[in-house]
Amino acid sequence: MVLGINNFFDARNKNAKVADFQDLDHLDGVSVSAVSANLYDQKRDDLVLFYFRNGANHASLFTKSSVVSENIKWNKKVRSPKIHALLINTRNANALTGSDGYEALKILSLDLSEKLTLKQKQDEEYPKVIRSESILFACTGTIGEKFPLEKIKKIESEKFNVEIADEELKDVISNMYGFPLDEYEKFKNFLELEKIDIDVIKEQLSAELMWKKFTRQKFSSKITINKSEVDTLANNLMNKVGKVEYNYSEILFKNIKENDLENTKKRMNKVLSLLESELSFDLVAKKFDENISTTNLEKNRWVMVDNLDDDLKSVLNQLVKSAYLFSID
Repeated sequence: MVLGINNFFDARNKNAKVADFQDLDHLDGVSVSAVSANLYDQKRDDLVLFYFRNGANHASLFTKSSVVSENIKWNKKVRSPKIHALLINTRNANALTGSDGYEALKILSLDLSEKLTLKQKQDEEYPKVIRSESILFACTGTIGEKFPLEKIKKIESEKFNVEIADEELKDVISNMYGFPLDEYEKFKNFLELEKIDIDVIKEQLSAELMWKKFTRQKFSSKITINKSEVDTLANNLMNKVGKVEYNYSEILFKNIKENDLENTKKRMNKVLSLLESELSFDLVAKKFDENISTTNLEKNRWVMVDNLDDDLKSVLNQLVKSAYLFSID
């Protein structure tokens, strides 16, 4: 999510637009942005974003309590040595909100990482890909209330006068629940019999659709398409039609301590057990790979079957999904 400054530093910023960032001169590499997401009854800033363009080292000290908020659960899973953003909200502690509260943070992290990656491309000579795993959250306020994901998204869209017509909502609902559009009233009556409020469904969908429209309007002009690159990509794909490719991705393990092979083997066995459970190789690699080259482009990992020698082809043809060649003794 991209947030704008709203009267945070001085009165001149009172009417700042969404996605404006003001740097603090004495804190190079840090941008701070605050906004009101209408989390309170009275208009006030209630959401702040710290953006670290070059990444920032961080350390965390967590409570020992067995009852923790969802943002603490999220932050405990952040393994990145550097973070690129810290999003703080007031009014809602996101505690005792269950999986819904955690999923809301996951959605915000994905949105925010996407927008900050675009900002990197706009501002930096050597832009980085900002990943959701490098974003921390802090939540403070009332315990046990639903986390206001829709409000946080909706306020940004409304600032750009993004609107969703009622007919658009009906069309989305009919597609989502699998009934003809002309039977909308029947569906609405069915929900009433089940004591489900159609307005709640429409409100949630409206916030999501407004957010999608807003991001398209805000960032579509930032994305340029190079025709020659598209043509090259299309030709490469056409040349691969009907052929087989193998992905030569790898996960590199290093001894944490010199000659400490035992702990390295434990980490390797854990990875193998995850792969045996048919978990995505890429997801496992992102978590466990200690090789900086993991960031190589996908195209550099793929090899056409025609370029493999016969012995290797024979071995690969015998493998099944999630299989591996060697066990660890």
